[in-house]
Amino acid sequence: FHIEKNWAFNEQLASGKTDLMAVLVIKIMPSGEIRDIWFEKKSGHSYFDDSAFKAVKKSSPLPPLPKGYLRPFYNLGLIFTPSGLKKGLTQ
Repeated sequence: FHIEKNWAFNEQLASGKTDLMAVLVIKIMPSGEIRDIWFEKKSGHSYFDDSAFKAVKKSSPLPPLPKGYLRPFYNLGLIFTPSGLKKGLTQ
């Protein structure tokens, strides 16, 4: 997963907090370009939130959407936790 490769965060930087969670939503265009990034929920740990946002920004463009995808864009929810990244809700 492209975004996880660009995420430079490790558990030591979370000051021992294992319950941190940031939820970001990204708008992916058919070309794979990430057009918008916004926080659905911030973790409250500014370094953690910044690192998640930068990882997403650095990951554009993603691979193109499948040829048969007919909508003008795809929204993808991403859940960042100290132990890794999960794909969340999609629209």
